[in-house]
Amino acid sequence: MTLFLTSGILAQDYESSKRFSNWFLNDPVSLTNDFTITNWVAIGYTGIALGGLTNFDQANSSFIQNRYYGSDFLKTTNEFGTFRIVAPASAAIFGATLLTKNSKLQDAAFTSFQAVINTAITVNISKFVFARSRPYENDGPHDFDFFHPGETSFPSGHASTAFALFVPWVSYYPNAFTYSLLVIPLGTSIARIAHGKHWLSDVTAGALIGTYWARYLSKKHMRINEMSDKVNFTPIIMNNGGGISISLKL
Repeated sequence: MTLFLTSGILAQDYESSKRFSNWFLNDPVSLTNDFTITNWVAIGYTGIALGGLTNFDQANSSFIQNRYYGSDFLKTTNEFGTFRIVAPASAAIFGATLLTKNSKLQDAAFTSFQAVINTAITVNISKFVFARSRPYENDGPHDFDFFHPGETSFPSGHASTAFALFVPWVSYYPNAFTYSLLVIPLGTSIARIAHGKHWLSDVTAGALIGTYWARYLSKKHMRINEMSDKVNFTPIIMNNGGGISISLKL
């Protein structure tokens, strides 16, 4: 927070704080209105790719657990996906920005907080719908019970929360420092696999959900109609394994 407040960012004209309540209430409605056939097609293709990725979840999980289990770095980054920690922390950061008259900084902090909340709602609904068993339950990567309470592997809440937290800062302040922060949600995602809590397809879906909310809200709040995605996730399926390609546009 100190880095942003002391980095020489020029404060914009102060706007009424009513914009925050308006955004919080109206953005979900706007998302419904803005959804087009292109979005549905993209969801369909993403679903197909994730479905294919599940065929390699077992192999990927074993590889990552054998290689990264016990990593101190991953133990630390894992906490950045814990909703009960991240939600109040992001709210506190937003509250601190209200002590300034830097509307851009306020908007970035609020967008980060709102993305965390909206992502959590989306993910928890999805968990109930898909009802996938977690890796440590030893039911295999294809165990989806659908609309069954208690099975909460897909998608990953930790991965989605971490990306929702950090991606808005990249959207508002695209520079080397904010891009470097994306190492944290990447670490969160790997940690969930290494600790046997999620499959790779779980964290990929979570990262996509968190990033989508973060980017959508950032565009709405910055009043940008068209913005090329700076962070792109592409599932990769190979003959003997699978993974995810992450590209950054500087």
